Amino acid sequence: MERVKISVLYCEDELIVMKSISKLLERKVENVYTAMDGVEGLSKFNEFKPQIIITDIRMPNLSGLDMIQQMREINPSCKFIIVSAYGQTDYFQRAIDIGVHGFLLNPLNKDKLYRMIEELSDSIVLNEKIKDEKFVRKQVEEELVQANRML
Repeated sequence: MERVKISVLYCEDELIVMKSISKLLERKVENVYTAMDGVEGLSKFNEFKPQIIITDIRMPNLSGLDMIQQMREINPSCKFIIVSAYGQTDYFQRAIDIGVHGFLLNPLNKDKLYRMIEELSDSIVLNEKIKDEKFVRKQVEEELVQANRML
């Protein structure tokens, strides 16, 4: 399996669950960072600038949804996936309201997780290419303006 060249932050307060899912993620993703709660997650988000955040909802110190809301203010282009054993509709609605891109229920289906990561990483790569093309286009336009001035 080819690993995707993106970075993921996985936040989970249950150590056994975190270790098992982070091993799954390491098979699929180039860079995986982990955090045990929302406060640590926010700190690692600021330090490593991951492109995808995968988080549990219920965590000590700062819930997954509150953490996502703060991360979204820092980097609106970041992608978010919630993995939780709780399927209550109020969580779903709040997740939609704050812009979560995916919601997976435990027990986790590895194939669904991998598929979701691939789809989000394709979107990330496409957005980066568009951004790069806009940058190159702007440089070319500036060079053209300078060339026209010289003429």
